[in-house]
Amino acid sequence: MITGFISDVLPVWLDRLEELVRESGIYHLVLWLWAAFQESCFYRVCRNAYGAIRRVMLKSNLGTQITTDQPESSLMENSVVISLVNRLLAFLPQAGAKLIPVVQGSATVNFVQRQLAKIGTFGPEHAIGAVFLVMFIIPGDLWRNAFGLLFAFALLFVRFCSAAAQGKPLLRVQQIGFPLLIFMTATVLGVAGAGDVGEACRVFTFYLAAFLFCLVLLGEIDTEKKLRTILAFLYAALVIGGIYAVIQRIQGVPVDPSLTDITLNKDMPGRVYSFFENPNNYAEIIVLLLPVCAAWVFTLKDKHKRFYAYIGLAFPVAALLMTYSRSSWMGIVLTAAVYVFVEKKQVLPALFLLGVAAIPMLPATILNRILTIGTTTDSSSQYRIYVWTGVLDMLHNCAIFGAGLGPGNFKPLFDAACHTQYYTAAHAHMVYLEVWVEMGILGLVGYLSYTFTTIRTAIRSGVRSSGFLRYFLIAGGSSLVGIALVAAFEYVIFYPRVMYTLFILTGLLAAASRFSKQAALEKA
Repeated sequence: MITGFISDVLPVWLDRLEELVRESGIYHLVLWLWAAFQESCFYRVCRNAYGAIRRVMLKSNLGTQITTDQPESSLMENSVVISLVNRLLAFLPQAGAKLIPVVQGSATVNFVQRQLAKIGTFGPEHAIGAVFLVMFIIPGDLWRNAFGLLFAFALLFVRFCSAAAQGKPLLRVQQIGFPLLIFMTATVLGVAGAGDVGEACRVFTFYLAAFLFCLVLLGEIDTEKKLRTILAFLYAALVIGGIYAVIQRIQGVPVDPSLTDITLNKDMPGRVYSFFENPNNYAEIIVLLLPVCAAWVFTLKDKHKRFYAYIGLAFPVAALLMTYSRSSWMGIVLTAAVYVFVEKKQVLPALFLLGVAAIPMLPATILNRILTIGTTTDSSSQYRIYVWTGVLDMLHNCAIFGAGLGPGNFKPLFDAACHTQYYTAAHAHMVYLEVWVEMGILGLVGYLSYTFTTIRTAIRSGVRSSGFLRYFLIAGGSSLVGIALVAAFEYVIFYPRVMYTLFILTGLLAAASRFSKQAALEKA
């Protein structure tokens, strides 16, 4: 019944709502204001400035790498160094393949094969998905950051065995892409130029694990079936986390004054955090995974499985509300807006008015939390403005080469810049400023170009695809737009598991974009 409503009745309602909006005076007023703005001098100045910057960017080598569908095409294909690295990546699995006959008859291998046979079909993608599931349901008080690197090397071993068995290279450097290589290089330089090298090495291990997750997915995920298998495990992790968050709310969560301005949110209950360190980073993981998991559910062929899977998604949706994370609420709203704009932009005004009309029906605590968005009287807003001002002062000394990775390199410079007038800080409370401060201009360029390229390629590939790949790629690209907004207010990659989620998603999107394009070429 619910699936029939979603697929048959709801589209008719939305079309009717769109007609009502188009006939309203508010809609025509908005169109008139937009037309007037386009005729203004300010609009012409902005358009001309954008055009000039775009022309300069497109003519540069870096611009070519970022704005083409295959950013690895020209510079990387002709590189002798990259050619040698590709040969090494192809040689390693070949050498490993020679060991397969040696270990094939051992008791340990035979035991493992018998156990896997009892489970049924089991491939590398199942091992990867299982590791991700375990990683996301470890409670925060039991989680250790060393687990991330351990899981990453375990998956690298899985990828090595898979490549050796198939006689394929681990990966080709061209699959990584130029923007990600820039960012990876910047993280290495963030260690080399750090004042506290030990602290920088500690934080670099988080980036190393995240890069390995991404690269393993780039190398292993080459079919839609493998992609759907990974998403099934991520869906399970998302739903289990949502159920646990609801249980937390039922049991009661103490209000933490360090996370909530009690004077502005007097009646707000404690914020749920599920298996993670705090409610904000849990909400960020939901923003990243919920859209792609929804795409997976929407394309399930069995209607009964699809019905129950929709019910499962209700738990992380409820959990996102109960995190009371304002930046993540804005992020998921932007994600939905981008998705609707790409798929069916005609209904966007109707959905906007529907969303505005639904605001008064929200629970009082959520409504009060929404009303505090943007207010400068909120203590967290005041703190962020103070931190951002201090970081801008820091950039006078480290804008080019950066201060080095980690709070241990950030904090001394921040304290010196702000003279610790009110607060101290461990990071910039914004990804873009933090990456700039830690890694210099190269890190900022690498992060922005990698994010932009992944979003652009995913959405463009999705528009050209059909079925599951279309929904997945557009949803994933939209979620990256949403998290990019969250990153303007939160240092979302400060917590390793959020960083891992980001690079897992970008790895899946890059892999899906590649084989969706290959499928389109084969059909043509």
